[in-house]
Amino acid sequence: MVAAFRCIYKHAETDGLISPLHNPAQKVAKPRRLDGSRHALTRKQVIEIGQVAATTGNDTELDSLIVRIHIEAACRRAGVLKLEVADLDPQDCLIRLRENGEIVRWQPISPFLVRKLVEHVSTRGGEEATPQVSRYRNGRPITSRCYDYLTGRNHDHLPWATRLQVAATPGAQIVLDPRERD
Repeated sequence: MVAAFRCIYKHAETDGLISPLHNPAQKVAKPRRLDGSRHALTRKQVIEIGQVAATTGNDTELDSLIVRIHIEAACRRAGVLKLEVADLDPQDCLIRLRENGEIVRWQPISPFLVRKLVEHVSTRGGEEATPQVSRYRNGRPITSRCYDYLTGRNHDHLPWATRLQVAATPGAQIVLDPRERD
């Protein structure tokens, strides 16, 4: 809220409505940002999320693929939504992730996931349907609503997911707790 008021008053300064000396928003200290509630999931929790994706919903193949991308690439939702066919490098098992904030990175993934992504594109309309990799059966690209539906199912089937606020939101990543790695 403080940032919003500072913005409004800065515009008032720019428009000559007030002088910088009479800007009350500059005199208010910005509160300290609270620590985030994000944390890694246990191996068991990640497996349970994968089971929900693979056994519930109307497109379990797509949902399982989405969860697998998040597990292997530790990417945010925007990385999957913006993933295009041109971002796949099957030869070197890489995907180019274009996430929010102009962040672009190449991320290694397993040969299995690369094969599944290429297969997904070819069985759902090929490269001609849309440049986006993640698609519904009719070839249309997924939207954030797909994530909302998947998150809702996780909360319906996994009581701990609601308690821990597990979600595939713009800032969420599925990250395995390092103490749980095999």
